[in-house]
Amino acid sequence: MFSYYGTKKKLAKYYPKPLHDIIIEPFAGAAAYSMMYYDHNVILCEKDEKIYKLWKYLQSATEDDIMRLPILEKGVSLNLPEYKDNYRIEEIYLMGFYLNPGSSQPKKSPGTFCSWNESTKKKIVEDLPKIKHWTILHGD
Repeated sequence: MFSYYGTKKKLAKYYPKPLHDIIIEPFAGAAAYSMMYYDHNVILCEKDEKIYKLWKYLQSATEDDIMRLPILEKGVSLNLPEYKDNYRIEEIYLMGFYLNPGSSQPKKSPGTFCSWNESTKKKIVEDLPKIKHWTILHGD
């Protein structure tokens, strides 16, 4: 549902299908494998607090929550008060991971490969129901 450093999104389709109903991702990150089999009993374990909080936010987010998030113009920063004061930190993280896809940390302004746009927001909204039943744990 978001771009993260080391994602297995392109490789996950080559992994074997799950043999059981439970999928455990011990280093969740962007959970590319689990997103392919989202209807399973998924358990994400994530030590990084930002990633954990982002998953928990997405699990509770509504379509309106996502669609109201702004699209940033080049040169604009999420550090500006208009963003820091009006959006949850998890929303800042979500936008930040799309501002420079594949980063290990959310960025503050759009990079060359920024993919934060209306189409991305719509895709996230489509995926929200897929993760409502997941268990998301903070730790290792």
